[in-house]
Amino acid sequence: MAHWARPHGRGFTSLALTLCLCVLCVSASKSGGTFSTAEDAEDAETQRKRRRDQSISMNSLDPDVGCAQENYEGDVGRTAPVSGRFDESQREAWDLFVAAYRAGLNAIKPGKTSKDVFAAWQGVFQERRSQLRTAFAKHTAEVALSKEGEKLWQMHGVGLESAEGLIDNVAVGQVLAFEPILVVDGVGLYLEDMILVTPAGAEVLTTGLPYTSSEIEVAMRPRK
Repeated sequence: MAHWARPHGRGFTSLALTLCLCVLCVSASKSGGTFSTAEDAEDAETQRKRRRDQSISMNSLDPDVGCAQENYEGDVGRTAPVSGRFDESQREAWDLFVAAYRAGLNAIKPGKTSKDVFAAWQGVFQERRSQLRTAFAKHTAEVALSKEGEKLWQMHGVGLESAEGLIDNVAVGQVLAFEPILVVDGVGLYLEDMILVTPAGAEVLTTGLPYTSSEIEVAMRPRK
């Protein structure tokens, strides 16, 4: 998807957001086949459990969405602040999370393993840990470096289904979803792209989406 869902605000229901995402998928898909999920950060620890009839009242939202086209499915997601803006501690933690994500992307190369990618991802938290200012960002690094950091972190195949099993060994030609997830103080930090493994490394297929806190804030601004 080359679009970002803009409707946001407390009281906006998960079902309404899901329908909005479906419209975006239909408009981007020639076949019109779609699937979509939307998860409150409160539910990040029980991924894929839908609560469509509940109003969004948390500080952040983790849309996990994909389009189906010509029998193939996709999978992509971002964490976004319901208010449309990150506070200082959320911004520091999220941009740290993005930096780790990019390190993981750079480690996705033929012959590497999921453990290699995880180590590259985790290494950023270790490297920047002493430089963090806010309590939430510091706790984010602590969680990432603990056993909890491995709990929801994954790379999985994508193709005829949106999730086709975990990837242990990286090989040329694979299409996978790189999907690290952390839950810190009840807040979900979640970022996911679809990746094609080439001889040179990872090629992001889900281009045009925001990464940093500033990019997400710009993407969430209402259109005039």
